[in-house]
Amino acid sequence: MRTPISTIDSKNVIKTLTILLLSMITGIVIFSLVSIVVIKTNGPFLHEKETAINLFGILLLFSAIVIYFLRAFYSRKMKALSASAVNTSEKVNLYKSTFIKFMAVAEVIGISGVTGFLLTGQYLFFVVAGMALVQMLQKMPAESKFNL
Repeated sequence: MRTPISTIDSKNVIKTLTILLLSMITGIVIFSLVSIVVIKTNGPFLHEKETAINLFGILLLFSAIVIYFLRAFYSRKMKALSASAVNTSEKVNLYKSTFIKFMAVAEVIGISGVTGFLLTGQYLFFVVAGMALVQMLQKMPAESKFNL
């Protein structure tokens, strides 16, 4: 069996996951800024407004459903983790894997929103990207997550 994780190790894990989270958020923000510049200089790739509204509705519905199930998955994993009898090191490893899965799916949603904006030029698509960013920020790693 592994030895329990020390406070220094948990702080390193928190620091690493925070850097990962901030880099993912930065990627979405940079992609958003580049998309705005492209739209301002070249215009949208799709010019039909009806197509843009339909695409937005589909993307918003898809994102809301995915976020709902993603939050349920994350909550279920965290409850199971806090109730489990494994040592702290195992809990930290399980937390890391759950956190990374959550962030990966949330980032895909955010990038999809920005891509929708890039295709249509409708700023409304940033609502989808914003939903993803809010979800990501709500799961910011903290020391309290390891006191499971």
